[in-house]
Amino acid sequence: MKIASSVFKTKATIAENLVVMKEQMIEAKKNGADMILFSECQLSGFRVGENVIHDRKLARSIKDKEIQEICALAKELKLAVGLGFLELHDGGFYDSYAIIEKKGTIREVYRRLTKTWHEDVRGNMYCEGESIYSLVFDGVCFSILLCGDLYDDIACAMVNATDCDICFIPMARSLGKKATQEAWEKEEKEYIKQMAKLNTNVLLVNQYMEEGEYFGGVSAICLDGTVESRLDIYTEGIHYLEF
Repeated sequence: MKIASSVFKTKATIAENLVVMKEQMIEAKKNGADMILFSECQLSGFRVGENVIHDRKLARSIKDKEIQEICALAKELKLAVGLGFLELHDGGFYDSYAIIEKKGTIREVYRRLTKTWHEDVRGNMYCEGESIYSLVFDGVCFSILLCGDLYDDIACAMVNATDCDICFIPMARSLGKKATQEAWEKEEKEYIKQMAKLNTNVLLVNQYMEEGEYFGGVSAICLDGTVESRLDIYTEGIHYLEF
């Protein structure tokens, strides 16, 4: 299975991001990918979680046209997709990650388990998921954690219970300042220590968005903690992993 991970400088609008995501899907397919992963909340950019009125404009249900356009292109290309977006579901907002099959149907929607992605807002509009999924595509069993879920011991135990081959971790990670490759690789070592709680390989895909100082980057990390391959931070492109 050839897994593509897309990193591009997040645009100001969903419409603009959608255009780039479609272009990345087409490029990944031309390069032989079976699946493409986007970062956490890539559809709108991770500019969410603080204001309900603002977030209503960015939230999408899985039936909305932008999600369905991705599904339609996935079917046309016969390319599986991992799509991060702010989801409107049952009247609440979720930090969600949809897994779309090569035939264009949404197989599962993973909803972030931890609350650290949003502010505490009256009305309980911001919600969390409860489940960890494992799916098998092209003979590879994978699971998902979103960003801060990696630091939740219960979530890690749930991933281990799936006995998956690899865990995808889409993120929107910032160091709170202009990052450097050296600073990220130092921080990455702390992530790898936490990943030791996962009995599986890991693929990190980080968002690149100047507004939130999210610096991008992809890291493919083996079970023994070694970094097999990476896409450096502040680099637009597609990282490929044969698995």
